[in-house]
Amino acid sequence: MAAVLVGFDAEWQTGTGENSVLSYQWYGIDGTRHWSGIYYPEQDKPEDKRRLKLHQWVSFALQYQYKGRAWPTRIVMAGHFTPAEMSTIADFGTYKRRFDIILLPFSVTIPANIAL
Repeated sequence: MAAVLVGFDAEWQTGTGENSVLSYQWYGIDGTRHWSGIYYPEQDKPEDKRRLKLHQWVSFALQYQYKGRAWPTRIVMAGHFTPAEMSTIADFGTYKRRFDIILLPFSVTIPANIAL
C-alpha cells in the first residue's frame, strides 16, 4: 500500500501562559480518494485536557475513511507552518526531536513509530 498523505493544521488563540487550542483540521489523500475533517476540543476543559496527542490526531484523520478496512502502514504528514501546528499536541515533547525543519514552513519526519 502506498503512503497516505495527511495535511494538518491547528487553530489557536493567544492567551495568558500557553495558547488555547480551538481546532485541529486535516485533509487526506489516498490514491484517488480525498477526505477532510475537523475536531473541536471541548472549550470548558482545562487546556492540557483539550490538546490531542499525535496518535489521536492521526486516528481522527483516518478513522472514518478506513472504517472496516485495513489502516495504512505508512502515513506522511505535511503542514504549512509545522512547528506551530506540532506545538499544539499534548505529547510534543516526545516527538519534537524527530522532526527536521527545512526552509521554515516545511518539515520532514525522521521515521517515528506511533501506535494508533
